[in-house]
Order: sequence, then C-alpha cells, then structure tokens
Amino acid sequence: MRGLGIDEHFYKTFVSGRLERDDAGRPTGLVLARPNAQPLYALLDRAPKLGFEEQLTSTRHYFRSLNALGLTSALDCAGGFLNYPDDFGVISTLNRRGEQTVRIGYQLFAQKPGRELADFQRWNEVVKPDQGDDFLKCVGAGEMLVASAYDFEDFSYPRPELASVMESELEPVLDFLLKNRWPIRFHCSYEESAQRILTIVEKVGGRHGLEGLNWIFDHGETISERTMEWVARLHGGISYQNRLPFQAREYRRRYGEDALRAAMPVRKMIQMGLPLAAGTDATRVSSYNA
Repeated sequence: MRGLGIDEHFYKTFVSGRLERDDAGRPTGLVLARPNAQPLYALLDRAPKLGFEEQLTSTRHYFRSLNALGLTSALDCAGGFLNYPDDFGVISTLNRRGEQTVRIGYQLFAQKPGRELADFQRWNEVVKPDQGDDFLKCVGAGEMLVASAYDFEDFSYPRPELASVMESELEPVLDFLLKNRWPIRFHCSYEESAQRILTIVEKVGGRHGLEGLNWIFDHGETISERTMEWVARLHGGISYQNRLPFQAREYRRRYGEDALRAAMPVRKMIQMGLPLAAGTDATRVSSYNA
C-alpha cells in the first residue's frame, strides 16, 4: 500500500470505496469497491507509471509468463475504460514489431456516461470488426455499451437497480451497432438486469437481425432458465467466469442455499445448446495461473 502512496495518514476516499484499517489505523491492503468497480480502478491508477519502453518490456515478460502456462490467446473486453487507440500503443507496437506472442481479440468499451453513442460513432470511422491480423484484431463492442446498463457483482451488497433511463440510452447505441454489424457483449450479472436488456435486444434485433452476429452476456450468474431460453432464441450466448465461487458464502447469506445451488446452471445451458464460454475475468477476479 505504501507503494501506492497510502499509509496510516492517508484519508482520501476512493469514490465510495473503503480502505480497511487495523486497530492502529494502518491500511491492511484490503479495499472494498462499492457500489461499483470505480474505487478499484482509482486505486490501480495510483500505481507508479512505467515509461513506454518499460511498458514494452513488462508486456513481453507477461506474454512469456502466459506462454509458459500454455496460454496462446486472450480476449480483451477493455474493462477499466481503456480508450482506443490511445491506450493501445504498447500492444500495437509489439504487434508491428512481430513481438506479440499472445493473440488478442479486443473490444471497445464506452468511455463517457451519457455520451456512449458518440464514442461508438467515432470508433466506427477508424476501426471495424475483424480489422487486424491473426495476433491483434478488433472483435466487437462491449462489455459496457452504456453505463446505465452495467450492474456490479458484489454479492454481499444489495443488488443494484439499473437506472430508469437505461432503455432509452441503450436503444440508440444498440441500433447503431447492429446496423453497422458490430458483435456485442453485455456485462450483466443479475436476472432482473438481463430481462430489461433482453427486451431492448429483441426490439432492436427485430429491426436489424441478430442471426450470424455474435452477441453474449458476460457473467449472468443468477439468470433463470427462462432467460437462458430467451438468450438462445435471440441467437446469443453466455460467457461465465469463476467469480461466484469467491463470493459463495456472501451469496448464500444474502439469497439463501437454494438460490446458490441454482446459480450458474452450466449443465442446463449445455443441454439446451446455448453457446457457452468460460474464463477468469482477467486478473480482476483470479490469477491467470489459477
């Protein structure tokens, strides 16, 4: 924590997050990111910044570590507000030099709440889905298309209710992306959020078509069988991560044993033929060497 400039004298608040302290007031190293991930990103942003050449070296070492574990490809969903192309300088340089040893498919993550459509309109002028090469390629938009459709997955905390403006903000963004045939993904943890998002997906998909266009829900731990069938009917898929096992006790305490046993019904999804992927949610949830 001291490396981040945080000690017993540090009393700033990370948005609405909280630093855990011991009896002497010293930070323990535990930071609670509530009610969303912003406190986590704000903390990471305090880390010392490497120079560009150091970033290149660090990334090469990271790739070698992944390769040593047999990992040859990754999907970058751009969480943490990575901006294209400004924050892609390191990976683009390694790709251009032929020094990229992990294949990456990247997606574009909306930057400015309330102005997401402008982000995607701008990006659509400079990059298209499937643009790139075998090692670095744009594969779509997401996992946040609009901020108001994002639900945070702290299962020990009350379920966040999506804003009332979500539908009116999501529809024009989705209309633009589907019209231009962008594959999409949604960060969506809860059944209640999924129902509202699917209503807009079905509405806009009816105008532009969803067949042959990859779209998925990321996470979806609590969605019901009825919602899974709805996703399948709209030619979508689910991408699961191992987040819930890390919060199983908190989930059981809040929602009960029956709800815990019903969560993440992988077998049912496979049986209904719903496209299903799996991952670690990067190092935000667990190590790549888990």
